[in-house]
Amino acid sequence: MNTEPAAIAGALRKRLVRDAIWIPVDGSSMGHTIRPPAKVRVIAADMPRWGEIWAFTNDESTIVVHRCRGTVEGMHSFHGDGQLWRDRPVASDRLIGRVVEDIQSGKQTKHGWRSRWLGTASARFRRVPRRVLGYLRKTS
Repeated sequence: MNTEPAAIAGALRKRLVRDAIWIPVDGSSMGHTIRPPAKVRVIAADMPRWGEIWAFTNDESTIVVHRCRGTVEGMHSFHGDGQLWRDRPVASDRLIGRVVEDIQSGKQTKHGWRSRWLGTASARFRRVPRRVLGYLRKTS
């Protein structure tokens, strides 16, 4: 089996053509949006739009679930709601699909237009105090 990031993403995209898949999620990078232990439902989609949550593979061939921050010259920018910094740019061949819902502790949450806008805004406001504190620590 090929363990290259693009090969893993491609195999999962082929599976998505038939049906959505559930992917287990752990880690705190999505902050309050998706808390482990959780599962996310991923569907086939064309290209990520700003604010949507997507699954993709990173340089280490790990599946990552983060929010899209934009696309520039074919490279996609993603960012975990609970992180200070954006991820490294992601090529289209590493995209798996769009996250449309999650299940955390038995509670199901849909990720549609409301999640797209509210999640993006709340993540931005949660990062501001951390950035200010980080700056103050550096300057003191």
